[in-house]
Amino acid sequence: MRPNFKAQIITHVKELDFALRMIWLGKGGVYLPSDLEALKGGNWFPINTDHFELLPGVNIYWVGGHTPGSIMLSVESEKGNVIFTGDFIHLPDELNVEMKGWLLMDSDEYLNGMKRLKLMMRRPNTKLVISHDPKIWEKYPKAPTPLIS
Repeated sequence: MRPNFKAQIITHVKELDFALRMIWLGKGGVYLPSDLEALKGGNWFPINTDHFELLPGVNIYWVGGHTPGSIMLSVESEKGNVIFTGDFIHLPDELNVEMKGWLLMDSDEYLNGMKRLKLMMRRPNTKLVISHDPKIWEKYPKAPTPLIS
Protein backbone atom coordinates (compact mmCIF):
# COMPACT_ATOMS: atom_id res chain seq x y z
CA MET A 1 0.00 0.00 0.00
CA ARG A 2 1.35 3.41 -0.98
CA PRO A 3 1.49 6.27 1.47
CA ASN A 4 -1.00 9.10 1.07
CA PHE A 5 1.24 12.00 0.04
CA LYS A 6 0.02 15.37 1.23
CA ALA A 7 3.32 17.25 1.20
CA GLN A 8 4.73 18.18 -2.17
CA ILE A 9 8.04 16.64 -3.21
CA ILE A 10 9.97 19.52 -4.76
CA THR A 11 12.79 18.65 -7.13
CA HIS A 12 14.39 20.07 -10.21
CA VAL A 13 13.12 18.44 -13.39
CA LYS A 14 16.75 17.81 -14.42
CA GLU A 15 17.30 15.68 -11.30
CA LEU A 16 14.12 13.69 -11.74
CA ASP A 17 14.79 13.07 -15.44
CA PHE A 18 18.40 12.03 -14.81
CA ALA A 19 17.55 9.73 -11.89
CA LEU A 20 14.79 7.95 -13.78
CA ARG A 21 16.90 7.65 -16.95
CA MET A 22 19.81 6.11 -15.01
CA ILE A 23 17.49 3.60 -13.34
CA TRP A 24 15.82 2.69 -16.64
CA LEU A 25 19.26 2.12 -18.16
CA GLY A 26 20.22 -0.12 -15.23
CA LYS A 27 22.87 2.37 -14.09
CA GLY A 28 21.20 3.80 -11.00
CA GLY A 29 24.44 4.50 -9.14
CA VAL A 30 23.42 6.79 -6.29
CA TYR A 31 19.79 6.60 -7.38
CA LEU A 32 18.54 3.36 -5.85
CA PRO A 33 15.37 1.99 -7.41
CA SER A 34 14.13 1.01 -3.94
CA ASP A 35 14.45 4.63 -2.74
CA LEU A 36 12.46 5.98 -5.67
CA GLU A 37 9.91 3.16 -5.58
CA ALA A 38 8.66 4.48 -2.25
CA LEU A 39 8.02 7.86 -3.90
CA LYS A 40 5.85 6.57 -6.76
CA GLY A 41 2.51 8.30 -6.74
CA GLY A 42 3.93 11.14 -4.70
CA ASN A 43 2.74 14.70 -4.89
CA TRP A 44 5.63 15.76 -7.15
CA PHE A 45 6.36 19.40 -7.95
CA PRO A 46 9.27 19.47 -10.43
CA ILE A 47 10.63 22.95 -11.11
CA ASN A 48 12.33 23.83 -14.39
CA THR A 49 13.97 27.17 -13.75
CA ASP A 50 17.18 28.58 -12.25
CA HIS A 51 15.24 30.35 -9.49
CA PHE A 52 11.91 29.62 -7.87
CA GLU A 53 10.32 31.58 -5.03
CA LEU A 54 8.55 28.92 -2.98
CA LEU A 55 7.19 31.39 -0.43
CA PRO A 56 8.05 35.02 0.30
CA GLY A 57 11.67 34.90 1.46
CA VAL A 58 12.09 31.18 0.68
CA ASN A 59 13.93 30.64 -2.60
CA ILE A 60 15.17 27.59 -4.46
CA TYR A 61 18.19 27.98 -6.74
CA TRP A 62 19.30 25.47 -9.35
CA VAL A 63 23.09 25.11 -9.33
CA GLY A 64 23.78 21.74 -10.99
CA GLY A 65 27.37 20.61 -10.89
CA HIS A 66 27.22 17.69 -8.47
CA THR A 67 24.21 16.19 -10.23
CA PRO A 68 22.16 17.72 -13.07
CA GLY A 69 19.42 18.97 -10.75
CA SER A 70 21.37 20.03 -7.64
CA ILE A 71 19.51 22.82 -5.83
CA MET A 72 20.06 25.07 -2.81
CA LEU A 73 17.49 26.65 -0.53
CA SER A 74 17.74 30.21 0.80
CA VAL A 75 15.58 31.42 3.67
CA GLU A 76 15.47 35.17 4.32
CA SER A 77 14.14 36.75 7.51
CA GLU A 78 14.31 40.08 9.31
CA LYS A 79 17.04 38.63 11.55
CA GLY A 80 19.20 37.21 8.79
CA ASN A 81 19.51 34.62 6.07
CA VAL A 82 20.26 30.91 5.97
CA ILE A 83 21.45 29.06 2.87
CA PHE A 84 21.05 25.27 2.83
CA THR A 85 23.47 23.80 0.28
CA GLY A 86 21.83 20.39 -0.07
CA ASP A 87 24.14 18.10 -2.07
CA PHE A 88 25.82 20.96 -3.92
CA ILE A 89 28.50 21.14 -1.21
CA HIS A 90 29.24 18.13 0.97
CA LEU A 91 32.11 19.40 3.13
CA PRO A 92 33.17 22.88 4.28
CA ASP A 93 36.59 22.54 2.55
CA GLU A 94 34.84 22.43 -0.83
CA LEU A 95 33.85 26.05 -0.34
CA ASN A 96 37.51 27.08 -0.10
CA VAL A 97 39.03 24.87 -2.79
CA GLU A 98 36.01 25.05 -5.13
CA MET A 99 36.32 21.39 -6.10
CA LYS A 100 34.37 18.21 -5.43
CA GLY A 101 36.77 15.67 -6.90
CA TRP A 102 35.09 12.57 -8.33
CA LEU A 103 31.65 13.70 -7.09
CA LEU A 104 31.51 16.38 -9.78
CA MET A 105 29.40 15.80 -12.89
CA ASP A 106 29.70 19.22 -14.59
CA SER A 107 32.57 21.55 -13.68
CA ASP A 108 31.13 24.61 -15.48
CA GLU A 109 27.83 24.32 -13.61
CA TYR A 110 29.67 23.75 -10.35
CA LEU A 111 31.92 26.79 -10.71
CA ASN A 112 28.99 29.01 -11.73
CA GLY A 113 26.99 27.69 -8.79
CA MET A 114 29.92 28.36 -6.47
CA LYS A 115 30.14 31.96 -7.72
CA ARG A 116 26.41 32.40 -7.12
CA LEU A 117 26.70 30.95 -3.61
CA LYS A 118 29.62 33.17 -2.69
CA LEU A 119 27.71 36.25 -3.87
CA MET A 120 24.70 35.18 -1.80
CA MET A 121 26.95 34.72 1.24
CA ARG A 122 28.06 38.38 1.04
CA ARG A 123 24.68 39.50 2.36
CA PRO A 124 24.93 40.63 5.99
CA ASN A 125 24.07 38.08 8.69
CA THR A 126 24.02 35.10 6.33
CA LYS A 127 24.71 31.58 7.59
CA LEU A 128 25.57 28.59 5.46
CA VAL A 129 24.34 25.11 6.39
CA ILE A 130 26.35 22.38 4.65
CA SER A 131 24.13 19.34 5.00
CA HIS A 132 26.83 16.64 4.83
CA ASP A 133 29.24 18.41 7.20
CA PRO A 134 30.28 15.73 9.73
CA LYS A 135 30.31 18.41 12.44
CA ILE A 136 26.89 19.84 11.57
CA TRP A 137 25.36 18.91 14.94
CA GLU A 138 28.19 20.66 16.79
CA LYS A 139 27.88 23.88 14.78
CA TYR A 140 24.20 24.74 14.98
CA PRO A 141 21.72 25.21 17.82
CA LYS A 142 19.14 22.52 18.48
CA ALA A 143 15.38 23.11 18.21
CA PRO A 144 13.62 25.13 19.46
CA THR A 145 16.59 27.57 19.41
CA PRO A 146 16.59 29.43 16.05
CA LEU A 147 19.55 29.33 13.65
CA ILE A 148 19.59 33.12 13.59
CA SER A 149 18.78 35.12 16.69
